[in-house]
Amino acid sequence: RFTLFPSPTLFRYPLISVQGTGIDRCPDMENFQGIIFTSVPAVRFFFRNFHLTGQKIFAIGPWTQKEIKKYGCRNISVPDSFDSEALAALIRKEPDSKMLYPCSQLSKNAIHGIRGVEKLIVYETVFKKQKKRDLTDFEGIYFSSPSTISSFTELYGIFPDTLVYYALSAATHETVLNSDRKNVR
Repeated sequence: RFTLFPSPTLFRYPLISVQGTGIDRCPDMENFQGIIFTSVPAVRFFFRNFHLTGQKIFAIGPWTQKEIKKYGCRNISVPDSFDSEALAALIRKEPDSKMLYPCSQLSKNAIHGIRGVEKLIVYETVFKKQKKRDLTDFEGIYFSSPSTISSFTELYGIFPDTLVYYALSAATHETVLNSDRKNVR
């Protein structure tokens, strides 16, 4: 016997925004054999300033891959598991390749430690100043990135034990767990 539960009511509460950086240097794309994308904003801000010249393309997951395809790119490598560790393993299979990694100033993941990967900050993640909400009416909070957790922590200071915390990715999940939360899904 099955019981249907009503869909949860979602309340949008943006904790971050992104803005393009003034690219202070223009890398010579001919020097790179590959390019790595770990977010939709990185794709958008990169293609506003650059074009590819035959580089192999790596994307962290299907949403990022879909955004890359909007710019006419078709041959995109995506790991089986949509997180930076799996993407790093895929990139390491190209040991002698020089790769460009467009990202935000807050980017921290396994890709930064790979030899031959050059970081290019193409956007900034900014914490939004939000009015604090009474969280007692909520059952859970969904975090889309580690940055949203940092912004939440800056705003609220604590993670109420009465809530369940949901995380989009392994990195986001790990960030919530490192904040001593036990009720994470």
